[in-house]
Amino acid sequence: MQKLQWLFLPVFLFTLTGYAQKIDNITAEFDGERIIITYDLIPGKASDKFNVTLKSSYDNYQKPLKFLMGDAGSNVLPGNRNRIIWDVKNELPPDYNGNITLKFEVEAIVPLVIEERTALSAKPLIQNVFKRGSQMKVDWTGGLRSDSVKIDLFKGSAFVKTINKVGNDKKSYNWNIPKNQKKGDYFIRLSDQNSSDISSTQTFTIKPRTPFIVKVLPVLAVGAGVYFLTSGGDGGKSEPDLPEPIGPPSN
Repeated sequence: MQKLQWLFLPVFLFTLTGYAQKIDNITAEFDGERIIITYDLIPGKASDKFNVTLKSSYDNYQKPLKFLMGDAGSNVLPGNRNRIIWDVKNELPPDYNGNITLKFEVEAIVPLVIEERTALSAKPLIQNVFKRGSQMKVDWTGGLRSDSVKIDLFKGSAFVKTINKVGNDKKSYNWNIPKNQKKGDYFIRLSDQNSSDISSTQTFTIKPRTPFIVKVLPVLAVGAGVYFLTSGGDGGKSEPDLPEPIGPPSN
């Protein structure tokens, strides 16, 4: 078998945007059958873990190298003098004679946060009476952030309409009560996207807005009449005749 010649050109480092890790102090030695690579993996946090992949110029960096041992693959911890052993004898054809450039690809592992589903639960409304044209705030808890929540209006036990269908990330919705909404007693029912989880608000009343009416009341003017007694034709005032006093009978 011909002797392999290895030339390590500058190693490219690929990272995910937003992570502060880097590779430094890369060295490589060839012992005739294996290439032993050491490197420092500097993390953003000591608890970070990484996926470390090596590719070679042999296939124009198309596929990851398979015959690797040590600090390569998944869940690689940061540290100094991390060590990878590449079994190049089994990776490349026996008649290969040329230079090799290796490329590192480093990806930080983002921990998977599993959100626990809790029951959908409507919070009590801040009041029980709303006027047409006003705004009602509907709040709730539970469900998954990825769910959608359907907001339905009921009157008694009868479905009236679907007000809206919103994402469950904010867990709140402001409903502008239409000005032509019929008055009466209602409640809001919340359900998830599969209608498997349902919760309702308390009953509330929608009533008309109090109109601003200006009533003009008629003003009744009562005039005092003056009654003039006249006598003769002079138009003067005269006192009314008084009856004669009653005296003793004359003889």
